[in-house]
Amino acid sequence: MAGYPEDIGSPLTSFVSPVTGADGGYIPEAPQSRQRRQRRERERVRMPDIGLHPDPISTYATRDIQDESVAGYVPEENTACSDETELLSLQEENRFMVSAMKDKSSHITRYSKKMTKKQICIQDRRQKMSELTGESSRNCRLLQETRQQLGSVIAEMEGHGETCPSPFKTVGTACYYIVEEPHGWDEARVICQESGRSLGQDADLAIVATCDQHGKLWHHILINHNASLGFHLGGTDRGEEGFWYWLDATPIAMGVPFWRPGDPEGIGGQDCMGFYKDGYFIDRPCHVAVKSVCQLGVTGAI
Repeated sequence: MAGYPEDIGSPLTSFVSPVTGADGGYIPEAPQSRQRRQRRERERVRMPDIGLHPDPISTYATRDIQDESVAGYVPEENTACSDETELLSLQEENRFMVSAMKDKSSHITRYSKKMTKKQICIQDRRQKMSELTGESSRNCRLLQETRQQLGSVIAEMEGHGETCPSPFKTVGTACYYIVEEPHGWDEARVICQESGRSLGQDADLAIVATCDQHGKLWHHILINHNASLGFHLGGTDRGEEGFWYWLDATPIAMGVPFWRPGDPEGIGGQDCMGFYKDGYFIDRPCHVAVKSVCQLGVTGAI
């Protein structure tokens, strides 16, 4: 064929330079041959690579058209393979991200369920605590009302006879003196002792060791005195923190019905006890100035 070397059957000869004549000049290719060659080349570019050995003519033609100075034609770069690879990579990355988001969402869902269960448990406990607190408050009010009723009945039964020397008053089985001027706990002890000494008897801050005497004394205070400040009584834990004793060295009963809920608080420095304004025992700092209850016949042992 014109325009191709004679030894066209060898694959190696298909990669040599364009055909030259005897004098070394370039032999132009016939137009029909060039058109057929370019058509075959275009068909070759469109066909997929199936791994066969290239035929010499097509290989030489490819060499020919890649040389712009010879044929003036350069085939377009085939980017389909690289685009498909990139698309597969993006799809794989997207699947990985979707899987990771599903795992994270599942983890968040499990965590939310756990938190919901804990919140429900906390709400149940708060509800139970609220119910217990309400029941305790109702019991305290009932107890207070009972005390007042019993105090009224006892006062009516005992009449108004007075057997205690002034300034002491008979309340139940004991003689009490209410000191209206506010003082600290230690000052109140001195006042009580002097009031008894003036009568030739022992006296000190009151010891209210029984529930019966507790109800009677508080009823007497409510009827005859202003209880808004509270009162000092003869109890302390100065000897050992948290261990409460009356001034005659007998232990003080803890809890209901004597002490106010939450007392004694056990805070350092609150070493003296007395009546709160609602009639319950509380612990308070000894220097706090409130009213005092003195009792005749009490001898301080501590």
